[in-house]
Amino acid sequence: MKSNEFVGKVARMLVGLAKKETPATYVYILGAIFEFIPHLRKFGLKNATRIFKHNISKPWLEHLASDKYISEKQYHELYGKLLPNCKFQRMGWAMGIAWEKYK
Repeated sequence: MKSNEFVGKVARMLVGLAKKETPATYVYILGAIFEFIPHLRKFGLKNATRIFKHNISKPWLEHLASDKYISEKQYHELYGKLLPNCKFQRMGWAMGIAWEKYK
């Protein structure tokens, strides 16, 4: 890949931020249990059951466990170094970033 291949290209992304590390698996299971009744009221038994089964499925829990949350400070340090002159935008639970390579 040539170094000028990305000239004039724009990158945008949204990354979740956290003050704490990735929660233990049981936290997600408890969340699924607590969400079942609200989902039942909102979506009905069939869909609430489907959502619950998905939320406690091994592949989904493994996916959640693989997430690595970073703090806002770590986010600025990492992406500020990788993407010089990028623009950061705090968006609630997430941080948005926009960057354009000019040269």
